[in-house]
Amino acid sequence: MLSDITSQKNAEEKLRFLANYDFLTNFPNRKLVLEKIGHSIKAYKYNRKKSALFFIDLDKFKQVNDSLGHSAGDELLCGVADILVSNVKSRDIVARQSGDEFMILINDFSSIDNLSHLAQRLNQCLSIPVEIQGTQVSITSSIGIAIFPDDGKNSDDLIQKSDWAMIHAKNSGRSQFQFFTQNMTDKAQARLKLEADLRQAVADNKLINYYQPIMQCEGNRVLGFELLLRWPTDNGMISPGVFIPVAEDIGLISQMTEDAVERALQDYSALEKVHADIYISINLSTIHILQKGLSDTLESLLEKYDLPAKVLRLEITEGILFADHDIALIRLRELMACGFKLLLDDFCTGYSSFTYLSQFPIDVLKIDQSFVFDIDSNPMNKAIIKSIVSLAENINLSCIAEGVETQEQLDYLQSLSCKNIQGYFFSKPKPLHELVQGLIVP
Repeated sequence: MLSDITSQKNAEEKLRFLANYDFLTNFPNRKLVLEKIGHSIKAYKYNRKKSALFFIDLDKFKQVNDSLGHSAGDELLCGVADILVSNVKSRDIVARQSGDEFMILINDFSSIDNLSHLAQRLNQCLSIPVEIQGTQVSITSSIGIAIFPDDGKNSDDLIQKSDWAMIHAKNSGRSQFQFFTQNMTDKAQARLKLEADLRQAVADNKLINYYQPIMQCEGNRVLGFELLLRWPTDNGMISPGVFIPVAEDIGLISQMTEDAVERALQDYSALEKVHADIYISINLSTIHILQKGLSDTLESLLEKYDLPAKVLRLEITEGILFADHDIALIRLRELMACGFKLLLDDFCTGYSSFTYLSQFPIDVLKIDQSFVFDIDSNPMNKAIIKSIVSLAENINLSCIAEGVETQEQLDYLQSLSCKNIQGYFFSKPKPLHELVQGLIVP
């Protein structure tokens, strides 16, 4: 009796492949790379050769998915896969962990410097802009490196340590790499707790709105309020400088901002009773601008509370314009078409360019508080502020100076005809109930 089992064998082989390899890149998946790390660990008993694990995370991949769609994201991942393979040796193993995370198992290396050079080369190659579906796309990468047997004794341990090192690299800035060190353990665990606490705080609506008035010097008139998020806990306030970057990294920033805007629109009637014809200014991150649907979301919220677009003004930073020129221009024009005014925050602290002012629909320049802080002792900052005020006037833009704390600072800004001011001289950021008690102007 003979039986053809070719189809059965082909099906078994296909199932075996699906169980061990990533369907998109055809790279080993997490399951298979765990086995490969295990083999490398066993081989160490005989050859005494150390191995290294690179954990690679793409810093801006979610923005590509949100703005261009999943097909563009898949195309980008395949391009990243090609770059990784082309930069390692044939005996090294490149794997896709999940989503936008990859791993490289280096089975033999000559020195730590050799690993450092490889990490630098990978970051450089991955940061080169590529064209995806007719759009120039720029991403960066963060790399964590763990070494066996120094940093971990088994496969899971090595992956965890390289992941912690990657998080540390990401927190140090973009296109960075870090080797695992023991003190990263505490930092990584603290970071994981912060992420979990932040998720819970957002789910429980624990974040609150503070508001800081934006003043017109003439007559101490309140023009509007900048919305500033605060996170109160049993141990005191957690700084926005701490939790905002975390929210951006874990994909919470859009929901947090939408919730904050809705709270602000609920507060608007109380604010307007105290100061008529005012606006609320909200800060937008790069994630907001590059994803689709922002204008629709804001319009929907305004419609819910029967308020016009002039009630909201949107603050962006120069980094947003630099992140992805084409997509940012589309999104900002959509917002302008809806009637929203746009403020360029922290002007002259980043990638300042007259090109941005000529191409993007900016209505207001905000002079960063770092220039205002020491104008009494720093002639250079005085000159910079004077230039910004003159520039704004010459191109018919409004100008707001932030960080005003003293009468001397106020007098200098008024001497330049900078009419709009924000800072502690008038009021610290405060919750709604304090503002409506008339504590705006000292």
